Amino acid sequence: MDSGEHQKYVKALEVFSKAQPWPENYLMIAISLTQLGKFTKALHSYRQSVQGFLNDRKAWLGTGQPNWLVYSYILANQADLHPKVCEELEAYKQHPGGDSLVAFYAYGMLHLMSGDDNGASVYVPKLTKNPRHKWIFAAGKTMQAIVEQSQVDLRESLHGLLIAHQRLAKFGSLRETPEGFLCLPAMVLSRVALDRGMEVDLESEYLSRGYLNYLLHEDNS
Repeated sequence: MDSGEHQKYVKALEVFSKAQPWPENYLMIAISLTQLGKFTKALHSYRQSVQGFLNDRKAWLGTGQPNWLVYSYILANQADLHPKVCEELEAYKQHPGGDSLVAFYAYGMLHLMSGDDNGASVYVPKLTKNPRHKWIFAAGKTMQAIVEQSQVDLRESLHGLLIAHQRLAKFGSLRETPEGFLCLPAMVLSRVALDRGMEVDLESEYLSRGYLNYLLHEDNS
């Protein structure tokens, strides 16, 4: 990591640490800590984030971001929260945004994380219908690769997901937020792949193998 990147993460951490204690701010703190290699503190912040999202659904429902809830849940490494997260997402299906592509991704990801591959596969055709939705399309392809245990497809689709994220981080909607620092879709999909004994051998500034290894070590401790 060069000094410019390090300062960028430090600055974001300072800003969001002084901000209101909202769940989305804890998520931004967690991302910054992840990129700074402070994994124990990052885990704590992911846990603060997911608890906040569960306590105040407006924090993600109001912005149509059920994926924030799922990212925080998976990266917080709290399997015991699965029933509560499922309950929230089931309720979201009745919300006006409940049939969006982001929502379909969140539903599929939750099924995949719990080992329900049939449930996850229901959403793959919806996510991969239109290649123009680049990160959604790549995430759907990655989901499919994990279900099919295809190592070749996993590497190709994860690479596509990271490229799509890079464009959003540098030129698109994630340019002005710490959410651009780390490809959260690639992080959670990689987490599931690693849990299933698959290999994630890509190198990217947007993918923290250090934090993923930290979670695997925590699982085995």
